[in-house]
Amino acid sequence: MDSGHGASLFGSTIAFIEGTSNATNIDGINHYHLIHIYDLGTDRLLTLDHGSVCSLIEGKGIVSMDKDSPCLFGRELHYLCGYGQSGGGMYDAIIHTYDLDTGEVTHVPSSAPNIKTGPYCGRVNTVAWRDTRAGIMDANILYYDLRHGKEHFVADNPTNQDLGDLSSEYLVYTDDEYSPYNEIVLYQFATEENRRITDDEARQDFPRVDGDYIVWTDFRNGWWDPGGYWYNSDVYLYRISTGEEIGLTIDSTADQEIADVHGDFVAWTDLRHGGRDQIGQYLNSEIYLYRISTGQRWRITNTDDYNERAPQIFDNSMIWYGSDIGAKWYDAQVYYYDFTHLLEGDGG
Repeated sequence: MDSGHGASLFGSTIAFIEGTSNATNIDGINHYHLIHIYDLGTDRLLTLDHGSVCSLIEGKGIVSMDKDSPCLFGRELHYLCGYGQSGGGMYDAIIHTYDLDTGEVTHVPSSAPNIKTGPYCGRVNTVAWRDTRAGIMDANILYYDLRHGKEHFVADNPTNQDLGDLSSEYLVYTDDEYSPYNEIVLYQFATEENRRITDDEARQDFPRVDGDYIVWTDFRNGWWDPGGYWYNSDVYLYRISTGEEIGLTIDSTADQEIADVHGDFVAWTDLRHGGRDQIGQYLNSEIYLYRISTGQRWRITNTDDYNERAPQIFDNSMIWYGSDIGAKWYDAQVYYYDFTHLLEGDGG
């Protein structure tokens, strides 16, 4: 999970895929069978088995749910069912929607067998995904209008795109069309236009968008290690309406990455109190929170020999993953934190 968001938070509801005792390993690929939905308000946990919430798919192998796929929006949960792939993503994957009120399951029609990653949600009647029907090195961004039953291509270039996030107005993704590395691109639903946000020869990854803001992980101040890792990543914030760009973490030479933005707040994974081992794994990562309007900053976690990562914000609360150093992703716990009490004090 060091590469993105696996659990999902909307209002008082959290959804996540269980990945250890209920995973079936076949040919080195884990197939995940349980999805959990937890209501903080009622303290109720609902567990769904893949057999009841995944459509049957013809082909070989065991039907599985993508461990990174749950996406909550309103009273709907979107997730991916298909066949697990050793190279990542899902083959013959179908995006499903579970109605939290009625228990009804529907799915997005798949126009071609291909590997998908996603789905991403954040806009009424819309789900988006990364799609490789044109080739594994020619991934495109698509979204589906659930109301009108229509599929749309956002980026259909002969290059590789990777989806980051979407909101009511925008969709944000990375594209390697412009340089050897990824650049951030913004798509506006109203105009159907793409707008390049970054313009340098460094790598940018993991964009998120909400309201007038985009955040992402940026390596313009970092370097590439011969072992295959980028170091000294920073979190950058971009205001869509003005084009203003701010490096939120350029005061530190450690890695800050995997950020999220919601409303007036940005949260990220911070390695200034730890670092990475020789194969790039986290050594004591923490969660930081930033308030855009005031510039206040808080260190949210303060633990030794433990990794907290991949925060996701909703209103004045957030979730993240936590695990022991060296642990596999499926040994992680999902943590919830309400930071309302911080807003009257000073950042630290």
